[in-house]
Amino acid sequence: MVTEPNLFVIKTRIVDIINREMFDKTGKGLGFVTIKKGLPNNNHFLDIPKPACFVTNAPNLEVDRPFGPVQLEGIIQTAGASQHDFTFAIQIFDQGDDTEEIDKNLDRLHKKLKEVLKENFKLTKPGTDQDPLVTESLFTTTTNYSAEQDGKFVDGRIFLFTCIAISV
Repeated sequence: MVTEPNLFVIKTRIVDIINREMFDKTGKGLGFVTIKKGLPNNNHFLDIPKPACFVTNAPNLEVDRPFGPVQLEGIIQTAGASQHDFTFAIQIFDQGDDTEEIDKNLDRLHKKLKEVLKENFKLTKPGTDQDPLVTESLFTTTTNYSAEQDGKFVDGRIFLFTCIAISV
């Protein structure tokens, strides 16, 4: 029986890792006040405390291709084995009156976020080296986001983060 990777579990693990390493309820340190799966709609975005981090599915979510041979419990198998390349969008935002200060804070958060997820590239359970969910993960692209809402600048970064998993 082939077992497909669970996208929700992978997203949850990414959020758990970011929460453990970067949650900061004050928003004054090197962390996020809000860390969630999914994006809020525009009506609720203004009310969310920032800096904020959201983990969502990227538009090109999955590439699935045959993979093998795979050895499972001493038996070589090829039928049904696949390599899955999942791409998630990790979006970070900050808001305020001073655009230079927002940019400086986003640069710090950008660096720390990449260090945290590169350190745990197999997405193991936070605080352990147990239960890896993927064989590898990597950042592939980063773009800027900029807007004005409610008279304040909102700047952000959108990271494409690819996770590679093998199903057998």
